[in-house]
Formats: sequence, C-alpha cells, structure tokens
Amino acid sequence: MKLISRIFLLLSINVLLLGCKLAVISVEGGEVQSRFGTCLEGNVCIIDGLPRENTAEQFIAVPNPGWFFHKWNSGERFICSDYALPECELNFGNIEDDPDLLRKFRASSEVFYLMPVFKDYPRATLGNEPRTITSEGAHQLWLQPADFLNYSYNQVAEVCPDGVCSGGLPGSSTFDLTGYLWASSEDVELLFLAYQQAGKNMLEDFKSNYTGFDLTGVSGLLSDRPKGSKQIPSVGIFNPKHYSTGEFPLYSDKTEPYPGGIWFWRPID
Repeated sequence: MKLISRIFLLLSINVLLLGCKLAVISVEGGEVQSRFGTCLEGNVCIIDGLPRENTAEQFIAVPNPGWFFHKWNSGERFICSDYALPECELNFGNIEDDPDLLRKFRASSEVFYLMPVFKDYPRATLGNEPRTITSEGAHQLWLQPADFLNYSYNQVAEVCPDGVCSGGLPGSSTFDLTGYLWASSEDVELLFLAYQQAGKNMLEDFKSNYTGFDLTGVSGLLSDRPKGSKQIPSVGIFNPKHYSTGEFPLYSDKTEPYPGGIWFWRPID
C-alpha cells in the first residue's frame, strides 16, 4: 500500500465510526480530493468506518492538465455510478435516527468503491481573437451562450436539426445562426480544454450566465447526450474550479426553457 493510502487509513480511523469501507481508486489522468486529503493518481486510498452520523462527505475528481473528467465509474458496489459531475457527495443525513440501520452499517465489513474516469483530448490552443480556438489545424469561433437565454431544447432543435443551424431562434431574428453548429459535448470539452491548457479563465472572454456552488460561470445547452449522462437535454458548465458536461438534474424537459444559454460555434479560416 502506498504512503497516501496509509495516510488516508490513519485519518479515517481517527475521525470515523466503525463501519463499511470505501476504496477510492485514483486512475491515470487525475486525482480525487476530499477532507481526508488527496488520493493521488495511481493510488488506492482506503477510508475505513463509513458512515459517520449526520454528515455529508464530498469527493471531487480533479483532472490533470490535458485531461478532463468524464464520469464516475459504474459497476457493482461503485458509488456515484455513471454520475457526470466531478463532485460526488455521500450524504448520510440523520442516520442516527434509524438505530437498526446504523447498527448494520457499523457492523458491516463491506467494501464500496469510488473511481473517476478521466480522458485526454487532442491538444487545443486559443486563437488570437477572443472565443476562438484551433485544434488539429481547424479554427473555430464561439458565440456567447449568455446571448441565448430561456430557450427549450426543442426550440433549438427546430433551428439546428442534427446540430447544423439554419435561420434564427424565435424572438432572435436579429441574429442569423445559418452556418453555425449547435455544439456537442465533445465540441465544448475541446473548448474547455483550450482554455485550461492556456491557463486562462474563460470568464475573461465569455459572459457569465449562472451561479452555482457559490461560483459564477458559463452554462449552455448541448446538442447531444454526453457519455455517462442519462438524459437529453444535457449541459456544458464552466466555472473557475472545474468544467464538465452532463445532465442537469433540475432541467429534464425538452419543452421547458433552459435559464442558461446555448453553445454555438462555426468554422473560420
């Protein structure tokens, strides 16, 4: 067992009750952070004694430069299975109110698993003009998601069937989207990567259009369902702490206006 695993084990013995174990598996491409410390890439970190009454434990998947968080791994005894956001929260709530359940957990020696899935992308670079990127010789210009608020998935799909746009959105006749593409999850992840690799905050070029987790960021509807997401509509979200694509639990109706924006881009010379 590597040093970081031993540190996790010692910390958990001191602060948690006896109970089931959680094995945090940190794979190639990033690490997992929590109040117990950081489980570094290539380590299996054992947290002993879950659950602790009336607590919520949060684990955050943090990708290395050039990598992005894809989802939490799925399988038997894997927690946050297939969840597409990098924050995995274990909320034990008022477990002490159920003595039988608490006794069962304390007596349990079962092992559960938590493993992020990271992926790397082809190198993308920022262009000379704001909101432009280059990847493998192709240049892109991106629009401001904040300029397209409160449209439903179905409204955008009518103008951009199969992701290729023609015409304008209802009430937005001043802007013709002909020649633009409704961005997929892969398109947006490449945009996020370009800013990450340049070490530049996207909010320097993109107008903020949402606040969440006490952070201001940029959000927009995607044309597809990202891998690991269970639904369309799905969104791409950036804030100064992380970026991700996936389902948005509070927005699952294709006919309902999305309070955030929409991601559009077009090829440029």
